[in-house]
Amino acid sequence: MEVTGAPQGCETPLGGEALCAPVPVLPEAAPPGLSRALRKKLDDYPFFQWLLDNYVLPKTRKPYSFIGHAYLIGITQDTHERVVVEKSAQCGISELAVAKGFYVLDILGLNTVYAMPAMAQMQQFSHGRVRRAINESPYLLSRVSGVTNVNQKEIGDGIMYLIGSQDYRQLITIDGDFLLIDELDGHLQENVAVLEQRVEHSELKWLQYQSTPTIPEYGINELYLESDCREWFLKCEHCGEWQTLTWEENVVELPTPHVVCRKCRKEMNRLAMGEWVPKHPSRSDDVHGYQINKLFCQRADIKTLWKRSKSARHQQQFYNSDLGLPWVPKGGKITREQIFRLCVLDDPPRSPDSGWLTIAGVDVGPNELYVGIDRVGIDRKRQGILREKIECDTIEAFKHLEDLFRHWKVRCAVLDAQPEERLVKEFCERSWGSRTKIWRAYFHNVTEEHRENARENIIQVNRTMACDAMVAYYRSGEELKLPHCIKANPEYVSQMQAPVRTTVDPNKKGVGGTREARETKAFWAKTHRADHYFFVETYLWLAADLAPPAVKTIFGGLGRL
Repeated sequence: MEVTGAPQGCETPLGGEALCAPVPVLPEAAPPGLSRALRKKLDDYPFFQWLLDNYVLPKTRKPYSFIGHAYLIGITQDTHERVVVEKSAQCGISELAVAKGFYVLDILGLNTVYAMPAMAQMQQFSHGRVRRAINESPYLLSRVSGVTNVNQKEIGDGIMYLIGSQDYRQLITIDGDFLLIDELDGHLQENVAVLEQRVEHSELKWLQYQSTPTIPEYGINELYLESDCREWFLKCEHCGEWQTLTWEENVVELPTPHVVCRKCRKEMNRLAMGEWVPKHPSRSDDVHGYQINKLFCQRADIKTLWKRSKSARHQQQFYNSDLGLPWVPKGGKITREQIFRLCVLDDPPRSPDSGWLTIAGVDVGPNELYVGIDRVGIDRKRQGILREKIECDTIEAFKHLEDLFRHWKVRCAVLDAQPEERLVKEFCERSWGSRTKIWRAYFHNVTEEHRENARENIIQVNRTMACDAMVAYYRSGEELKLPHCIKANPEYVSQMQAPVRTTVDPNKKGVGGTREARETKAFWAKTHRADHYFFVETYLWLAADLAPPAVKTIFGGLGRL
């Protein structure tokens, strides 16, 4: 993408000093739909000007300045209802967010909710950032109007709530007008929707999400991809090329690591004034998204970043915390090549064959069923028969599924038990014959891969262990073959690549400081894309393992059906 126009604006002092380039835009006008009184407050004293007039940086004890952080100007001027910031660590966004929260209290007289993943994190943040910001600013100190403790600050007519999102009961007892969700990827994702409800009754309804990313299409990266995806463009002072800085195109090693223009390859001023340019302007009415990496920040040392980029041990931290980009560890997801390597069978069979056992796996979607049916031979190897999506009325879908099972003479199947628990239970309890077993699966924190309750047709599954086992089986390519036509099914290929295996530190997800620290755990994260076929394959793997006794004999090579 090329940007042909230079930023427009006029020179202005920023925190007592002037940048060597003009400020690109004045603060945006207050968004439509607000009351006249609230709109007037936003227009008469915008956050941009309030920040320069009143906020003192706690670390330096100097008035706020954009020197070395020119990219923050556009974000400061943004008054859109929904803002997403996918960022590197230590880039100035959290400081800016705290100041914006104070602005909402002081000038608008409204409430701010600032949420961290865990209360222990928030306590440190409240003492180290929020309390110091108040104490270092004579203006903010003069505006303190009531309670000021680790969880609550009253300034002017507003209240700032400082919370950890792991406590559901705490979330539902507060209301706000500006919601700030910091380190989004570390939050219990199911509680994010509860947090968002805290501003639904507000007239302002400001929502800001910010975080260093972890894996693609998860957390902050998912929201950024749904936004207008703004990128920070700089102009090369030598050839005039407008570009956004990337590690691969703009950083070179010799004579020492430094930033160059991607076109003329001359050294660039990475701290110059630039312009935020959206990739998807048509989405700008819905969500404004910003992506920040340390190449824009004055405090980043390019030599240090270069060393870290060469260390395999620091790869995840380099991409997530330095470049502000999601990263997939090696082997963290199924690849397209691994899928295609399995697709070697000619046309799948149209009817059951003697000498084979038929198994099935079913994942229940919101409005459809995803079905996989395989046949297993006496050599333990599996051949795919079909991968199909049944789209129709829920009850009709289960009738069609029953027809498929009876046609293929399915002997063992595992069905996702949720969300259609009643229909799945009824399906599993139908009269299938003494040689057929249909299981309903629930994900639980059991210590083994799965735990059976044959009396109730229930299997409790350790989600991570089962997915690990399926993926290892799938990647080996030795005991599973799929029809060649699956290559032409983009939905299957996409969904098999959707989940990403990553690790989570439970100590950052709500474990209090007085409790014993827990070990880091691995899990398969749900990403932006649907993943139904991935779990179809997992249920098929479980079905093969849960085969009835007669099949165990077949697996052992002692007989045939």
